[in-house]
Amino acid sequence: MESLLPKVKNRPLHTFNNYIQQIRFPFFKQLKSGATIDLDFPFITLVGPNGSGKSSTLQALYGCPATYNVAHYWFSTAIDPIEESGGEPYRYIYKYKPRENQTPVEIAQKRVRRQDDPDYWETARPMIRDGMSPMPEPYDDSLSELRNKTRWKKMQKEVVYIDFRAELSAFDKFFYFGTYTRRGSITSKQEFLRKRSGVLKKHIAQISVSNTAKTWHGRTTKKVDTLSETEINWVNKILGKNYVTAKIVEHDLFNNAGYSIIFTQSNSSYSEAVAGSGEISVVHCVVKVLRAAEGSLILLDEPEVSLHPGAQKALRELLFHAILNTSCQVIMSTHSEHFVQGLPNNAIKLFQYEEATSTYSIINNCSAEQAFLRLGSELHGTKRKIYVEDILAKELVIEAVKEIDREILNNIEVIAYPGGADTIINNLLVHFTASESPNNDIVFLDGDMRKSVCTEEIGRFNSELNAERYVLQKTRADIPATEHPNIDQILLSQTGRGGSSFVLPLNGGNADNSAQALEFKLSMLDMYHKKFKFMSIDTPEELVWEVATGDELFNIDAIKDRFSSEAYKQKFRLLSEREYDQNTNSNQIFELQKRFLARRDVNDPLWQQFKESVRLLLAVEEIVSGAIA
Repeated sequence: MESLLPKVKNRPLHTFNNYIQQIRFPFFKQLKSGATIDLDFPFITLVGPNGSGKSSTLQALYGCPATYNVAHYWFSTAIDPIEESGGEPYRYIYKYKPRENQTPVEIAQKRVRRQDDPDYWETARPMIRDGMSPMPEPYDDSLSELRNKTRWKKMQKEVVYIDFRAELSAFDKFFYFGTYTRRGSITSKQEFLRKRSGVLKKHIAQISVSNTAKTWHGRTTKKVDTLSETEINWVNKILGKNYVTAKIVEHDLFNNAGYSIIFTQSNSSYSEAVAGSGEISVVHCVVKVLRAAEGSLILLDEPEVSLHPGAQKALRELLFHAILNTSCQVIMSTHSEHFVQGLPNNAIKLFQYEEATSTYSIINNCSAEQAFLRLGSELHGTKRKIYVEDILAKELVIEAVKEIDREILNNIEVIAYPGGADTIINNLLVHFTASESPNNDIVFLDGDMRKSVCTEEIGRFNSELNAERYVLQKTRADIPATEHPNIDQILLSQTGRGGSSFVLPLNGGNADNSAQALEFKLSMLDMYHKKFKFMSIDTPEELVWEVATGDELFNIDAIKDRFSSEAYKQKFRLLSEREYDQNTNSNQIFELQKRFLARRDVNDPLWQQFKESVRLLLAVEEIVSGAIA
């Protein structure tokens, strides 16, 4: 999909109606006094660490237009009172150019204490001490819609606020947070949902015919909203799906007011109970963005939540589409490099901490590389990432690198990827294949995850390991066109995951994308053999257990004899229970494993083989120059 970013770059700001040009903060939350954000690009990304004020900025922007109020999101409670320092009122100022006025105007929003409303915000008179200009004189009656005699009125603009962290379906609200009354056959949440889902299914069918709300024992299914063809196409583009229809159902059948989404494919249908949270968020986002009024202000808080990199890029294209087709102004907070890649510097606003004032200032022009390096992340940084399955594997790699050359640690970052090997393969293989900018990151999996071997390895594997465990490694070049229909099975034999199990970033809609899917899967196959490497032993637990040697304080030989019949993971669990107590936890087990690792025999053949596999891993990616012979 060709990006719309070049067209967005060429869209002049004066072609947008009631465009917010700037927002500044004389005194607002944790932002530095006088912090200013120039909104000089129609697609703005707010980047910074957690707690830096990105969401607060979005909430302030939400409160800029008439009928919207920052107090909808920031309000005082007994536990979290809003207390102004030294009597200084919280306030912010925004600038926009009304169509009816020759020059931009500034409007101040100020929090004012009222007994009947502790969270009252008002449009204030121009505050000269904050650098605002006095109201133009004399008063012009022709501008009565924009101002009164003492101040400018709030601007007219629709706001669409999307917080991806708060997008929970009716099913998830009940399953994770809901309550119910046990009676009859309803003895679990699962039974409750089964019964109520049956009612919901009937209501959906009835409303689709009559278009009127349906009730059941005081519960109501209010409406069924079927997505348009354009909306479905965008959902498919972002998620890499082939949905034929999707319906948003508003109801309270699950003991809470919420929404269910029914997806239909060519031969099946399912609800949000089966779909992932990312799918639910995307559907709501697509609908809200495409139905936004002309010239709306669209605010998004961390839209990368639950979305893989390809989906993030496609979602960004949807927002570009809204900018170009409905003149919307888009501002988002994000921790994802995929939303900032390729943006001009003035589209990236970096929030950074200042120790002197314990507040956050804002850099208005920042490259993507600079922004994420300042955050401790590497968009195109100098460090290469090595992804492993768990913290013990990470510890093993780091110890091996120390023995090879300690200086290498300055150039790499070993990351224990949450979710295990299947999640790593599912997420990172698609990410690496879809990435527009190749990098030197690599995956180092446990040896028991290896499924295939290359021709050069056949002799070693036949002599050292059970050759029946492996198939011959295949790349794109090894697969003739006659075998292309079997690409899913080939991927399964090579990676352990079938092609149908991956969520691919493909063009959506009703158009045939089978050729695109085949091309992507062939590329995935090559990327897998390039990026995914394997330890010389099945599991880290086996290596740590086998290479450890005893001493007078820690009789490892006796320990090994005692647990000789157990699997390696179980050995450490049982030993931890003996060392600590029956309520041992993963942290205690890991500490015990580190004690074993510290007592390793560095000359043990197993350790030497592992260290050699790490050496080869580093050499493949050329992480250091000259350090690896």
